[in-house]
Amino acid sequence: MKIATKRTPCYRFTVDLKDPKDLELLESFRLGISVENKFLKAQGQRTNYVKVQGRMGKDNPNAEKYRGYRADQRKYQCIKLPDARFGDVYVYER
Repeated sequence: MKIATKRTPCYRFTVDLKDPKDLELLESFRLGISVENKFLKAQGQRTNYVKVQGRMGKDNPNAEKYRGYRADQRKYQCIKLPDARFGDVYVYER
């Protein structure tokens, strides 16, 4: 797990999608948000959701699938989690 400081306030951490410990951390984080949402919903407040945005990583063999797009569109392209090496974890408000 890696935590960066210069990102959007919604960003929480980055997980290695091939590391079982990181995946376990992600599941426990999602469970924590779920428990928090039950409390918020009971109080009539807005709930949150966890989004995992895939990133390729260095020398990813799946990179070829995502080539061929215009350079200005590439930075907005979503990487499917099965093709990604890392996942950035964000918490957004509903």
